[in-house]
Amino acid sequence: MTSTETSAERRLPVGALMGALVVIVAVYAAIPLARNAMLQLLCLTVALGLFTHSPRQVTQVSLAASGLLALAMLVLWTADLQAFDPLRDGINGLLACLFMLVLGQAIHHFSVKHEELSEQQTTMADTLARMEQLATRDPLTGLFNNRHMTELMNQHAKRAERADLPMSLALIDLDQFQRVNERFGHAVGDEALVAVARIAMEVFRQTDVVGRWGGEELLVLFTDSEPEQAVQGIERFRHRLEGQDLSAARLGVKVSFSAGLVVWQEGEDMDTTLTRARHALLRAKHEGRDRTITGKFTPPSSS
Repeated sequence: MTSTETSAERRLPVGALMGALVVIVAVYAAIPLARNAMLQLLCLTVALGLFTHSPRQVTQVSLAASGLLALAMLVLWTADLQAFDPLRDGINGLLACLFMLVLGQAIHHFSVKHEELSEQQTTMADTLARMEQLATRDPLTGLFNNRHMTELMNQHAKRAERADLPMSLALIDLDQFQRVNERFGHAVGDEALVAVARIAMEVFRQTDVVGRWGGEELLVLFTDSEPEQAVQGIERFRHRLEGQDLSAARLGVKVSFSAGLVVWQEGEDMDTTLTRARHALLRAKHEGRDRTITGKFTPPSSS
């Protein structure tokens, strides 16, 4: 619940406020000894009842209070009642009317400024949210971008080291995706990437961190997961993609993927882990694509 909704629930309805003003003015007219007290109560009611209302309501209520009081004094004066002293009661009443009008304008100004400030705060919050979105999300797929994934990997590695938790990392590359762009065009290729990202977010667990690593590559960080659970997650993803038409126009755009999955080793920096995952991914490509290679892999020496 927002602060605006809370204040809306707590404010006194305008109709009830108007009714209170009528009662106070009626008591003012009927009981001479209570007139000074009623004038004070009238001003207090206008002040307390308007701080949470809109500028338009502020103007309406302050004008209504002044008008009711002026009407009551006019009726008392024209009726020539001895209980009404035109000089004393008239001056007090006019001062009260003037006070309420000035108070109403002051509160009106305050309310306008308050609404402007609220709008500015809302706009600022929206802007900050958009900036955060741009800073952390890939604009096409909505997945975490490369830079933010790097930050998250380092954070989770520190957490895993402190708590002695397992963590795995997978690099996933869509097989021969360039052919999709060449055959159907880059617009359809983008549609396919968006669809793949959506399916990935549906398949992987909430504790898994999914990002677009670059081009048609995804990176998945399996936190608090044994390697077997990570393999199961990747295969669920593979099963969901099998035979799936990824184009909005049902053009028959289908893809498979290769994946390299490695277990993060305690004390290992993430660049080394990523290098091992990259080599595992290359093995999956070399061995025929559409498969997952897991475990440690030491690249052959170039000598």
